[in-house]
Amino acid sequence: MLVSIQYKTKENDLTVFYLAACHNVDYVYENPEEARKINCYALKNFLETMTNVKKLFFASTDCVYGENGEIPLLKESSPLKPVNEYGKQKIEAENIVLSKGFTVTVTDTDKRTYTVTTSKSNSVTRSNLLV
Repeated sequence: MLVSIQYKTKENDLTVFYLAACHNVDYVYENPEEARKINCYALKNFLETMTNVKKLFFASTDCVYGENGEIPLLKESSPLKPVNEYGKQKIEAENIVLSKGFTVTVTDTDKRTYTVTTSKSNSVTRSNLLV
């Protein structure tokens, strides 16, 4: 299916909202490899197949920061100290995004869901996503 989408959109620069994730912390702890297939491998496969993605909104989590006492004042310089497997996998996923030529920045964060906004020409943003 991705190849079909890539073929149909190959002339266009795409903006993608990538929200696929296995986010139940207990499930991820109990089934780390199954969760990694969704949280990391599917993302990598998507970005390798869909080469015309120019802007990517990628859902991350405050779990990448662990319990560092800075919430809600998180910034790009805040240390990444995940305390669970889910946080570790989301850091791995962010590194996949970085390896594909996108960059990461943190803005407007609080205790809610963090979204990494990425662009090959601009920076990625971990920003507050109100759902």
